[in-house]
Amino acid sequence: MSFPCKYLHFINQDIFVPWDSYFKKALKDLEGEKIEDTVEGYIKVLKLYKKISERFSKEEIKEIEDLDFNSIKMNKTKNNFIRIIDKILWWHGKKL
Repeated sequence: MSFPCKYLHFINQDIFVPWDSYFKKALKDLEGEKIEDTVEGYIKVLKLYKKISERFSKEEIKEIEDLDFNSIKMNKTKNNFIRIIDKILWWHGKKL
């Protein structure tokens, strides 16, 4: 599921979330359950992103996106909130 999810994310970053092995490690650590490489697993991931996103106001999300953009030193690209969450989970999973 990793490649199809990344491809869908590449096509529409506002709807589809990427995931990889680090992402799955982070979710297992944070949520306490393993997410399977299935459509059902991906649906759980989408629901988790929605739950995370709903905890922040539009103003807070814009501020987080601006902070992320200002932290990029080279090849500045504006990341949306979904991509920023992915970066955080990837970083956390890599440390495990």
